[in-house]
Amino acid sequence: MNIKPKTHAIILIIVVLIFFASWFTEKIIFDNYNSHREQFEKDTLKLESMEKAIPCICSSNSYNCDDFSNKVEAQECFEYCGINNDIHWLDEDNDGLACEWLN
Repeated sequence: MNIKPKTHAIILIIVVLIFFASWFTEKIIFDNYNSHREQFEKDTLKLESMEKAIPCICSSNSYNCDDFSNKVEAQECFEYCGINNDIHWLDEDNDGLACEWLN
């Protein structure tokens, strides 16, 4: 088969264009993926910090002393909901200290 040099040049240009188009498309997809992944990680960290900032729910009696790992966690919840609003009944003797029997 006898292909003219001009045809070779056109085929070479088409192959090069296809290569660069596929590389460029892959780069856009990869960069877009990384951008979304980074945003997801930022949002996850933000959500985790928000969860730490809110030690407990205060709208209903949702916790008992057994729900906390230690008395520090129980006290944080007790104070967060308001010492005069012991909705979870964490301060049995009304001395301002929650779940005193916990470690």
